Amino acid sequence: MSQMRKGRAAEVYDKQIGKLPHWYKPWLHGAVTPCIAIICIAIALIYVDWPIGERLAFWVCSFVFLNLVEYCFHKFVMHRPPGAGALSGLHRRIYNRHRKMHHVVFTNVYIVDDPREASLILLPGLLAPVVIVGLILFSGLIWLIGDMSASLLMISSTTSYFAFYEMCHLVYHLSPTNGVASYWPINKLALFHRSHHVPRWMEKHNFNITVPLWDLILGTLKRPSKDDLT
Repeated sequence: MSQMRKGRAAEVYDKQIGKLPHWYKPWLHGAVTPCIAIICIAIALIYVDWPIGERLAFWVCSFVFLNLVEYCFHKFVMHRPPGAGALSGLHRRIYNRHRKMHHVVFTNVYIVDDPREASLILLPGLLAPVVIVGLILFSGLIWLIGDMSASLLMISSTTSYFAFYEMCHLVYHLSPTNGVASYWPINKLALFHRSHHVPRWMEKHNFNITVPLWDLILGTLKRPSKDDLT
């Protein structure tokens, strides 16, 4: 059980939860990206003709690359105030949702108490077109270069990583003593993300969400103790 939200955190929380439609289903919101990933993986398994070793190597390289994309998007878009430009409106919506809502509602001591709070953690519909268009353009470029298998592997690895990101982010905000969030290594990885929500650290440390690979490489990793998060 997290501490009861007070002040600005309670105000933002009540406003956001109050805006949810009556038909909102947390399980359905959370199931969308895994279902898309499963479909893309199935298509890749059927049509990709690369040897298994090359497929695995592609997936490993994709994981490292997408982990860097996750780090950069979180640090330079979600935590950097928007400026002027053609995409400033979209940037402002992403920044406001993340920095002025998500980080206010969830700190190191405010964790998930209500299933509807999944709506405040999982990526909203406004980001879906950005992800889909970017994925199609990048994969289409690979296909034009001349390799359908590489394109299908890119689509399947990206959608899989996106689903992995969503599930990790949700689980990391659950109570560390409850269910799947209490098991190693999930409980250890969750400490890194919860420490990112410590107000004095959130602009400096732990910008990776899933696995802190690029935080380690780029020197922004903060190794917290449990005392830091209480």
